[in-house]
Amino acid sequence: MNKLSKAALAILTICIATIYSDENIAKSKLALELSAGNGAIIAIKGNTENIYGLGITFGVGGYLSKQLALMANITLNRELESIQEETGANTFVGPKLQYWITDNLNCALGLGYDVYLYADRNGLTNMQNYQENLFGVFFQTGCSIINRDKFKIGMQFSDVLAVSQNNTLNSMSISIFIQYK
Repeated sequence: MNKLSKAALAILTICIATIYSDENIAKSKLALELSAGNGAIIAIKGNTENIYGLGITFGVGGYLSKQLALMANITLNRELESIQEETGANTFVGPKLQYWITDNLNCALGLGYDVYLYADRNGLTNMQNYQENLFGVFFQTGCSIINRDKFKIGMQFSDVLAVSQNNTLNSMSISIFIQYK
């Protein structure tokens, strides 16, 4: 484990230990989240291209307390124009902890597996594919605009920092979310 992953794991452990108590147990245990918006994959290090397109996040899990949810998270950033010569996608899968600071403001942190796919078309029939598996750290912050009994709708920013020996990618999206609480 590198220093970044150790620090993220320590933050997750402290967050669970300090927030989880009997008086904070949530009434509803189910947590569902779906968001869609603009996404981008930015190459920080390596020979990959910057890609812009659709960003989607899906999470399912449960509330450990009234403010803290543990979810399985899938985040996808994909270029939509597949007719171009180059196209790419980035997918992050892993657990995340989401903490509601107030009724309207949340933040999340997760660790997981990240896959970067890239295709380069040389002519109409020749396609070269490239895939890389990376370690990813997921960050998210959101603000709900509409709060109903069990649903929240708002805007959020998601970011996956993915690292391997050859590449460092920043896969981010700004999106509209709906969350069941």
